[in-house]
Amino acid sequence: MKTIRNTIVAALAFAGAFSFGAVSSAAPAYPSDQTLTVQLVDAESVHPIAGAKVSIYNYVTGETILIKSDKKGWVKVDSLYGDEFAVHVRNTDWHCGGQLMTDHFDRFEHANLFVNQRDGNSFAAGHLGVAAMSLRPASGTC
Repeated sequence: MKTIRNTIVAALAFAGAFSFGAVSSAAPAYPSDQTLTVQLVDAESVHPIAGAKVSIYNYVTGETILIKSDKKGWVKVDSLYGDEFAVHVRNTDWHCGGQLMTDHFDRFEHANLFVNQRDGNSFAAGHLGVAAMSLRPASGTC
């Protein structure tokens, strides 16, 4: 009986070592040299929003990158390390900022993302699409 028990323990130890090796070899290798691109537009007119301040937080490195949208509303950041980011747009003189979120409810006809005050999504690097920003309400506060 003792021999059978020792054989079972040895077999389980071998199987555990084999499984551990397979798990460690499947550890994620974070991509390097990624590009993150998004266009900011007015939610109603779909005109580009130039000069909007955007911060991109990299979950892998903990780094925050600050950038402004160009005259056509584009935000493009090259040479990113990792694969998951949070994108936050600051308030502008005319629009309310917030986190970039996917538009699950098709609120905006010409956009597939929107800027919302609530916590948003995290994104993989790549082309995120067009993000709509809402005009500030008459009260002026977002």
